[in-house]
Amino acid sequence: MKRADRYEKEAGKVAGKDPIGAISKLYTAKNIYAMIMDINDSRFRREVAYKGFSKVQKRCWNLTIYTKKKGNYGVKNDLSWLDNCKIKPLFGFEEVFGLDDVKAKFMAHYGHRNNGLCLKRKPNMILYGEPGCGKTHIIKALAKEVEPVPIYNIKIGDILSKYYGESSKIISMLFRKLKGEKAVLFIDEIDAIGGSRDNGSEANNRVLNTMLGELDGIDSAEWPMVIGATNRVESIDIALRDRFDNEIYVPRPCYAVRKNILENEVRKNIEGKVDVDYGKVIDMIDDGFSGRKLRSLVVKVYEKACEKGKGYIDFSDFEEVYSEMSEKSAL
Repeated sequence: MKRADRYEKEAGKVAGKDPIGAISKLYTAKNIYAMIMDINDSRFRREVAYKGFSKVQKRCWNLTIYTKKKGNYGVKNDLSWLDNCKIKPLFGFEEVFGLDDVKAKFMAHYGHRNNGLCLKRKPNMILYGEPGCGKTHIIKALAKEVEPVPIYNIKIGDILSKYYGESSKIISMLFRKLKGEKAVLFIDEIDAIGGSRDNGSEANNRVLNTMLGELDGIDSAEWPMVIGATNRVESIDIALRDRFDNEIYVPRPCYAVRKNILENEVRKNIEGKVDVDYGKVIDMIDDGFSGRKLRSLVVKVYEKACEKGKGYIDFSDFEEVYSEMSEKSAL
């Protein structure tokens, strides 16, 4: 509380000389007040904190408007974090086993003329399916295939804010910056901001309505292309689903694909002797193993071999680890 008050007083002292610095200090005070509201259970302290929080919000807003009118607007309310969301193109579709239909749909929309055909407007897509089946993995591979077109991996934490109205503002700024730019916007767990309006709060509905408006705004533009991913496509608001041209199901990997994934994970991540029949391992594990579970299996097998002090990995290590994983999942 005292720290927040100190920042607020410092902001008042420098407001005339350094309005941008004052705004920064006020935002710091605002964040401190918000933290107190989140972590303090005392009703009295919550009430005091809320009053102070509201006061700082109002002062911060007024000073921002004043600075903007003076032509010296520089609030740190930008998208400088967006560059950190670019997916580094480390591997391509050669490491995405199966999903040939999904890969073909993606590649049909990146300037490749198919017998003289080209769709000018880039369609929006939703990938859906069970967790760990490769929705994010195929987007990471796509980043390599479409170079130099950047793919921005936007997580829900980048968009959602505890302050009322700020999430909508971030979404608007994001689409305004990328409108017309040759880029792909990938929004993971899109159901978190696109849930049905019947069950959402006023703040959630506001965010959803902003998203709907922004998707309408890029509907006639060639770029950017928007791709969403979700494990629960049925929970997405019907109006938002209607803004996406394709809903693409990403299934669990089949037997041959699981074998390729396992072999690739071992080859890519383990140095040393691995004497194992991958087909025998896949025969042992059940059909419910996703690509993510297979990657986890490889890590645990390596740890098991190290615990035994072995200089190699064989089928017995896979057998023990799979047995342990099965016991845990049965609990």
